Amino acid sequence: MNFDSIPDVFKADAGEWFTIHSLNVAFIVNTQLVDEVPQSWEDLLDEQYRNSIVYLDPRSTGQGQVLTLAANYAMGGDLDNLTPGIDYLAELSRIGNVARVVGTTPYAQFVRGEIPIWIGYENDGLKASITDGMGDNAAVVIPEEASVAAPYAISLVKNGPNPNAGRLWLNYVMSDEGQRTFAEGFVRPVNGDIELPDTLVEAPQIRPLDVQKASSISADLSHQWTQHVLNQ
Repeated sequence: MNFDSIPDVFKADAGEWFTIHSLNVAFIVNTQLVDEVPQSWEDLLDEQYRNSIVYLDPRSTGQGQVLTLAANYAMGGDLDNLTPGIDYLAELSRIGNVARVVGTTPYAQFVRGEIPIWIGYENDGLKASITDGMGDNAAVVIPEEASVAAPYAISLVKNGPNPNAGRLWLNYVMSDEGQRTFAEGFVRPVNGDIELPDTLVEAPQIRPLDVQKASSISADLSHQWTQHVLNQ
């Protein structure tokens, strides 16, 4: 079932759980509100994006933590050193480019044209563009320096009533057909050998998130963001 194709950080050694697709940090940009679509984290520091950027709160949302880690990688940090990413987000706020940090996904607000730039997940931007009619008014950019792939994991339910049916389902979602279905739904299949549709551009700068290590530093990330970013 293509288990060997899954990155090591996206699965348990003995297969108790494994990732079936990923959600990837992207800039989702309303091109009617922004003259020049940013291509990089560095670009977001430009004064033309003053009061334009919205992202989710890393103290209360997983997406907020993942995008903070993406910014951290882009600035040269890693899971053992969060300072570069925290300093970057602090600067983004200090110069006035962050309009607000929110506690729930602002998808409806983006589609209504209320948000110039949303640092979110790629699939939401593609859904806004393709499914919900924004078309070219919604640009989806994987930032040049780095992005992070957040794993969507699955496992067999312990003591479930139909374990064989469960195993068949797990095998299906990891089959080539199952993986292509995810790609058609705007999320990236975990099997890197699957040919991507045109909606999902090749992006080698996307890094798979070590979710277990990220979980262990979650409280520290929240604390540092509160201390250094919140009051900018």
